[in-house]
Amino acid sequence: MKKKEQRFSGILLASDWDGTLSVGGEVSEKNRRAIREFQDGGGFFTVISGRTPSFLSERFEGFAPNTYTVGLNGARIEDLRTGEVLYDGLCDEGMLPPLLAAMKETDGIEHVIFYRTDGNHILTPEDAEKQILSLNPTSVYKTVFITKTAEDAQKLLCRAGTAPHDGYEIVRSFPTGVELLAEQNGKGAALLRLKKALGARAALAVGDFENDISLLRAADIGYAVGDAVPALLDVASRVTCPAKDGAIAAIVEDIKKRGI
Repeated sequence: MKKKEQRFSGILLASDWDGTLSVGGEVSEKNRRAIREFQDGGGFFTVISGRTPSFLSERFEGFAPNTYTVGLNGARIEDLRTGEVLYDGLCDEGMLPPLLAAMKETDGIEHVIFYRTDGNHILTPEDAEKQILSLNPTSVYKTVFITKTAEDAQKLLCRAGTAPHDGYEIVRSFPTGVELLAEQNGKGAALLRLKKALGARAALAVGDFENDISLLRAADIGYAVGDAVPALLDVASRVTCPAKDGAIAAIVEDIKKRGI
């Protein structure tokens, strides 16, 4: 019997979830078929997302990562098939200066979300200010600020960026969302950890927004979807089709045509 061709052997392909693999919460059948083809050809496919692993696990229908899934940007790397945890990264005291700076003017903030070891805490800015007084940074995976407008998000980015934040990433994940997390727990760091753990010969990644910049920079080939924000298009190695047209399917075809 002829052995099945393993044209994708040793290749890790990592996709962002919202606005990349998933559009409006839906994964197209075109993308599902491409993922299965890639995996059947020996490739490792995964999702690297700011969402929690539990959120993602409930949405893998007709496909699933055949390796670790990466949630909370890169703070949690877990094999959802077995429960094995490759990495669990938390913040430290370095989180506090940019956090406090971001909270100086709360008028433009709708909610503050602390992703913690004991669950997600969605707070008003006023309640968040009170909780900060007793907050243990080592219990926090990341903090997300939901602002009232995109302009408010930009202002918050500037405020937080004026404080000392060595080792911390302050970045937008959607127009009115700003994330604060340790750089070592970011998407790019997670891709490199996963590549090393798997012994992959090449790591490819695709995304659509500013919090995917570190992901594409860490990749051997970084793809931006065609409708990605300009900042991501600027750092991409290659630009594929808009997410709604089946970006993962287009990337698998691109690998087949151009190689790595």
